[in-house]
Amino acid sequence: MNDLYIISAGAARGLIESTCEEFSAPRQLTPAKEFAAVGTTFDRARQAMSVHERCDLVALTPDLLQRLTGEFPGRIAPAGTLGFTPTCLACRQGVEPVDISTVDALRRAISETDAIFTGDLRQSTIGRHTVHLLASLGLDPLATPEVVEFPGGAQAVAAMATTEKSVLAIAQLTEIRLHPSAVLVGSLPAEFYLATEYVLGVVDDSPAAWDYAALLTGVSRQETRRQCGFNPC
Repeated sequence: MNDLYIISAGAARGLIESTCEEFSAPRQLTPAKEFAAVGTTFDRARQAMSVHERCDLVALTPDLLQRLTGEFPGRIAPAGTLGFTPTCLACRQGVEPVDISTVDALRRAISETDAIFTGDLRQSTIGRHTVHLLASLGLDPLATPEVVEFPGGAQAVAAMATTEKSVLAIAQLTEIRLHPSAVLVGSLPAEFYLATEYVLGVVDDSPAAWDYAALLTGVSRQETRRQCGFNPC
């Protein structure tokens, strides 16, 4: 049996992967981790809790954690915040970053690229924001670049290395930081700026999950969270 089972939105992957072994090894814990788009993560956690599969710690947005708490009263408790991660654009290494500092510059940059890579248009925070962004920019769906969706923003960023097309990836900063080969173009201009908070929830009062949540959200890991792409609350 795994001693610590984590079901997490992909935005927290870098932080969890960089700290889980350090936490688990001295405690002789055997961790297991699942990462997916935040909507998929919510569905997966709900399924696991419904059938009493192992699920000790979840990382979700506050609204989805609240929904999960409402569906399973007494079984899940808030365990702190990881902070906020902004929505950003990225490009490949060797490609000169485009200007996205204004709405007009952003519209021009998107119009002149071959494809936009992004997360699941329904299940991921970043995918839903991409839909909103393109509609708000007033771009003709037949004239805009091809929009290619992936399970999450991290996969969208990784996929840029597999194509020779002119591509921009729309993803959260924590997802871009997972891939050193990606170049951060910048966050979206103020009119479309989005920073998403991710919080932790402990399921069925798991002692290991409480301890790990305290580590992830504690002062001692503030710099680690920042390096992974989370800004303080």
